[in-house]
Amino acid sequence: MDPLKAAAATLFCLALFWLVLRLTQRLMAMAIAAGHAEERRRIEAEALAAQADQTGASAVP
Repeated sequence: MDPLKAAAATLFCLALFWLVLRLTQRLMAMAIAAGHAEERRRIEAEALAAQADQTGASAVP
């Protein structure tokens, strides 16, 4: 194989690998951020439910 073609193929593969790596990193960051947001929503919902239970329990004599 021609050394120039081999170098071009190697550079192309490296560029493709770098693009896939960046895409994977971004997808993982998005998934982690979505998980954190879901956890925050769950904690807020639990806090609101606990507060509603607490106010409901104190309103009943």
